Parts: sequence; structure tokens; C-alpha cells
Amino acid sequence: MQVALEISQQLLKAVKSKQDYSSLVESLSVFPQQELFAQLNDDNSKKAFWLNSYNAFNIILLKDNPSVLLNRISRKKHFTKKAITIAGNVLSLDDIEHGMIRNSKIWWSKGYLNKPFVSNFEKQLRVDELDPRIHFALNCGAESCPAVRFYYPQQLDQQLNVATASFLETEAQYCSKSQILNLSKLFNWYSGDFGGGRGVLNFLADYGIIEKDSAPQIKYRDYSWQPMVGTFE
Repeated sequence: MQVALEISQQLLKAVKSKQDYSSLVESLSVFPQQELFAQLNDDNSKKAFWLNSYNAFNIILLKDNPSVLLNRISRKKHFTKKAITIAGNVLSLDDIEHGMIRNSKIWWSKGYLNKPFVSNFEKQLRVDELDPRIHFALNCGAESCPAVRFYYPQQLDQQLNVATASFLETEAQYCSKSQILNLSKLFNWYSGDFGGGRGVLNFLADYGIIEKDSAPQIKYRDYSWQPMVGTFE
């Protein structure tokens, strides 16, 4: 029996290196559902599988027309289009991000509301506990997105810490003199995932961006939806 996690890693590798990935897409589409439930049996395996799958399929779906990211309407269609088949279930990128990786959150609620109706497939394969660091591992294909990396269950905690620290190094600037904190809009869009405003500040203090218990003025940086250079050529 194939290992779903390994397929997700191989798929992302093939997509990034511009090799043929059709057989890997097919393997995921027909993967036995009950076997997938059995293999993805803890949060680390679920997060690694869905992060790899999301990043790979996003590149696949964007490669012929990355400019869809530049228009708000076409961008929304891109993320909501049911175009990804996993174990016989047809999903969208939003289904993977907000359903599987964010524990069935309603996308527009900033992380404060859960979907009232969820399929059995999603219930079985979503994470049990939302990890806000996933926002620095998901790549939407735009310039302001985090880098694309491979994720492994055994190393996931360390990998997510590295991904988070790397993103914050460029996307979070704090001036202790003026008490102004410039942040990526990801922290606004998903503030509930971090535990609200105070939770965001505590999160940043844990990574050494601000002093603990400080209360800076937050300014959100413009988010560039220009396609990420080098990803789709």
C-alpha cells in the first residue's frame, strides 16, 4: 500500500521541479478513503499531508494563468473552485485550508466561527487543534505569501517554527521607540486563529519580534497579489 504522505511530498517535488506529476495526481485521486483515514491519524500527519497537497495543487492550478491572483473576483474563484480530487472527494483549495488545516473555520470570520455543517470526510481528516503557524507554511502563489517548503510529520514542529521565523523576519517590523508594529495582513485576516489581538502580540513576543506585554500600534502592510517570481515560469 502506498503512503499518502509520501505521495504528497513527491507531488510537491515534481511540481516545483517541473517534472511530470500526472501519475501522482491520479494516485491521490483514487487513494482508498479508509486507508487515508488510517494513515492520517494524528495532527502532524494531517498537517504535513494537507500543507504539501495545498502548495502543490495551488501551483498546478495557477501555472497556466497566475494572473488570476490580480483580480479579486477571479482570485476568489481560483480558491473556491472544486478541482482537486483526494480519495474520490472533490475539494477546493479553500476546502483544504479552512476545512482540513484550520479545523472547519468559516473563511470570512477571521477564525472566530466554525462551519455548522461538515462532511464525514472533513471530520475524519481535519486537524483536531488549529496551529496558527500554518499561515506561514501555506503558499497562495503571491509575492506576499510564505515560501514553498516540504513538510514531514516527524520534523513538523521544528519546520513550522523555522517557516514562521523566516516569514516574520521580513514581514514584521517593530520600532520600540515609536511603538509602531508593521505586520502582514495575514495577522488581521486570521486574528482569531492567534487568539485575538492580545494573542497576536503574545505570538510575536514568543518569536522575539516585540517585548512581552508591550502594546504597540499595529499597521498592516499592503499585501501583494503579484504572482511569486520563479514559481510559474
